[in-house]
Amino acid sequence: FNCVVSIDARGIIDYWPPPTADPKDHKLQLDFAYKSETDLYEFAKAKCHPTSLEIAPDGTAFACMADDRQVRIFNFQTGKIKRKYDESVQVHTARQESNAVLGLPGELRALDPGDFGRRMAREKAVAKAVADGTAPAPNAVFDRSGNFVIYATAFGVRIVNTVTNKVVRVLGAGESAERFLQVSLYQGCPKDSVGSSVNAKREEVPDPTLVATSFEKHRFYLFSSREPDEDADDGVGRDVLNEKPSRALDLGPRPGDVARGLSSNPALASAVTLHTTMGDIVLQLFPNECPKTVENFSVHCR
Repeated sequence: FNCVVSIDARGIIDYWPPPTADPKDHKLQLDFAYKSETDLYEFAKAKCHPTSLEIAPDGTAFACMADDRQVRIFNFQTGKIKRKYDESVQVHTARQESNAVLGLPGELRALDPGDFGRRMAREKAVAKAVADGTAPAPNAVFDRSGNFVIYATAFGVRIVNTVTNKVVRVLGAGESAERFLQVSLYQGCPKDSVGSSVNAKREEVPDPTLVATSFEKHRFYLFSSREPDEDADDGVGRDVLNEKPSRALDLGPRPGDVARGLSSNPALASAVTLHTTMGDIVLQLFPNECPKTVENFSVHCR
């Protein structure tokens, strides 16, 4: 369409033609003459503003995530909203009460009240951090076909079929300790080193990979349909402590632990401190004897 779409803090969506020498070329091929005929003032009417903009690969639609936690998908030529997905706290509460918290078709599931309460409290913390500029705002992206929209929620990453208007999958729903924020999708084939014949067949198979960031985490996450490749000679397989632990979670060894020989592998913790209202509880771990168990416990304990 040879056009630029912009969003701003006032909640206004504008179409910008390219600057050309001939004024006649400035006219866009749109199905409306005035913005009042469209839904491009939707955010201003709702007293919110879009925080992200993603255009479909074919250019016929674009998706906006707003600070009211709603995803709106617009038809480019008409400027009308064709889909809207509400991920606000009020909607999550209603889904919890109706045993459909993930929004999957035919699902009958409600979270534990404690888990649900923690997620909703974290949503308020996310909203405050985004407003303060200390955390990135969630976004929504299209897949290559433009028929699926993907965005992060309080209960994982939703993949929605915009044609059938149904949630087809939720990624990371069981990761209660993570609140995914921004996502990006890669759809292609994995590439190995030049001349490698071991994985020649696998290179021809598309391997969609979703990359996601998480609230207050200095790392990113990869969602894929294949198992990660691990070198059998690297000891623990992967580095799980690639971020500085927060003050509320002490994953590092206590002073003198290495000297006493509690852990010969610095990549894993040899002790964990649990902070309780009655005092701290120090747990000794054995990463040399059971590295996978220590890895799982250290990463997921809170």
